[in-house]
Amino acid sequence: MVLATQNPIDQEGTYRLPEAQLDRFMFKVLVGYNSEDEEFEIAKKAANKSFETVTQVLSPEALKTMQKEVEALYIDDALTTHIVRLIFATREPTKYGLPELENIIAYGASPRATIDMLKAVKASAYMRGNTEVTPVDISLCIKNVLRHRIVLSYDAQVDEIDVDDVIDTLLQKIELC
Repeated sequence: MVLATQNPIDQEGTYRLPEAQLDRFMFKVLVGYNSEDEEFEIAKKAANKSFETVTQVLSPEALKTMQKEVEALYIDDALTTHIVRLIFATREPTKYGLPELENIIAYGASPRATIDMLKAVKASAYMRGNTEVTPVDISLCIKNVLRHRIVLSYDAQVDEIDVDDVIDTLLQKIELC
């Protein structure tokens, strides 16, 4: 498992990863700043060196069991088709009734996005206590899976359209079959 952070403020000495390397990350999760209360607690603990000790919550064997349970979760072909259509719509927006995105998306999501969406929605269903994937799981996962895989055009930047706006449009316009 690899976790990486990106600090957009101080770029000196660091370089943005090429899209092919970004694509290898399953999620891009946006994390904002802490609340004032959270920051206060962090400051207190740092000043007093009173951070809690890390305790193991899961054994490697239990994790492997959970992974197998997630893999075995049922996903209906209609939902798999919907995921594939969402991904393809990032590549060929006009074909999917989204001509307004044709000049907004420079590069759509890769096949790895489809694979990671399928893994993510199954994990989401599992974490929510379900035995099968629902459309809710797609809505919960799609932004984290796609936001670093869709490259927007210069026109999108000029019009201040971000990737989450594009994903919202996809969810609104691509209907479940």
